[in-house]
Amino acid sequence: MPNDTKKSWASKFKHIGQIALDTAVFIYHFEANPKYHNLTLQLFSLIEKGLVQASASILVHSEVLVKPMRLGSVEFVTAYEAHLLHGPKSFTLVPLTPEVSRQAAFLRAIYGFALVDAIHVASALAANAKLFITNDRQLTQIRELPVLILDDYV
Repeated sequence: MPNDTKKSWASKFKHIGQIALDTAVFIYHFEANPKYHNLTLQLFSLIEKGLVQASASILVHSEVLVKPMRLGSVEFVTAYEAHLLHGPKSFTLVPLTPEVSRQAAFLRAIYGFALVDAIHVASALAANAKLFITNDRQLTQIRELPVLILDDYV
């Protein structure tokens, strides 16, 4: 990755305010995915330092635990939960409320998103996110929130 891309990647978030993260961002980070790990390291470093406020839907909790549970890895389940449930103060999990559920239904009606994707975006909107980070190009359809695709930065 060229240096100017690295600089633009990290600098994007400091002045945005609240950002929201899709499940893939966590999976890439937790599994140290070689293609995305440099990006996720920079991003989570900013969050851990409190330089960026971030949120994610509570569904992330369920989704990231599937593989470690399938593999029977209690160690990874514990580590992932510690990060998600007891991580930095600058990170919050957005609960599934009636308002988030209603917004998700609206997003499904307008864009035809799968329920899980609609809940992730609705959670981002409920958290007043100014940017949603994902690797799902289908989500770039939304007009309610700018979407950043990780593949565009590798």
